[in-house]
Amino acid sequence: MLRSSIIGRSCKEVCRLHGSTLTHVNATMPKMVDVGSKEVTERRAEARCVLHLPPEVWAVLETKEIASPKGPVLATATVAGVSGAKRTAELIPFCHSVALDDC
Repeated sequence: MLRSSIIGRSCKEVCRLHGSTLTHVNATMPKMVDVGSKEVTERRAEARCVLHLPPEVWAVLETKEIASPKGPVLATATVAGVSGAKRTAELIPFCHSVALDDC
């Protein structure tokens, strides 16, 4: 498995083991890569989550919307998820901004 083969190894070791070069890392430091000349391509991503709640909480969610001082709980969670997706380039180092449609 790739994940277990990279834990605790340097970037150089991982590249040597897997026969690749990392475009965002030089010999010692990470760096931003210029993507300005790349063509725009359509990409698709889907996110899911598994929510584990006590049965009594599920029972309330199935029968009515739970409100908090910030608004309806599930609607607020949806807004937070979309907001996080839109700010990915700000929150994750070396992540380029990507246009989002149909969130």
